[in-house]
Amino acid sequence: SPNPNNGNFTIKVAGFNESASATLTDFSGNEIQTYKLHNGDNKIEKEGLQSGTYFVVLRVDGKQEARQIIIK
Repeated sequence: SPNPNNGNFTIKVAGFNESASATLTDFSGNEIQTYKLHNGDNKIEKEGLQSGTYFVVLRVDGKQEARQIIIK
């Protein structure tokens, strides 16, 4: 959150056991950056991205989920 944003957003992760990471990709699936996450709020600061739709692929304890992020 927030969504849409200017490239600065927060990923909240709670209660994982092994590891958590997030990979920011563009709409074509090209990897922009990977972040190691910790329990609680994780501030992502990636100002300067072009406006458009991006995805954050979350990997938590071996499970994977993608979320759409809109940069304005």
